[in-house]
Amino acid sequence: MTADIHGNDLRAMISDAPQLFTFSGNSYTGTISGLNMRRALELGGFEEGPEMTLVIALKDSVGANVFVTLPTVGQSVIIGTKTYRIDRTEIDPLNVGFQMDLRSAHK
Repeated sequence: MTADIHGNDLRAMISDAPQLFTFSGNSYTGTISGLNMRRALELGGFEEGPEMTLVIALKDSVGANVFVTLPTVGQSVIIGTKTYRIDRTEIDPLNVGFQMDLRSAHK
């Protein structure tokens, strides 16, 4: 699959199930690819698994970068009225999608 096709597919998935969020005072749209609905299991004081995984296309439909600066681990995003801390980030092998694992900032 080429990067163009992959990017178009990702943007279509985001438009089908958009999730608005704020990062560094700017609004963005991604989609939730994973949501942990179970009660957190703590092992040795550490929680297992993220609360939410958010996926964003790195480029818009005309090929412009979505982010000026990519979010990094430890920074925060706001979804609705809730603030989340970024626990992990990943760029896909085709350099088209950006994934963030999020936890409540209050944990």
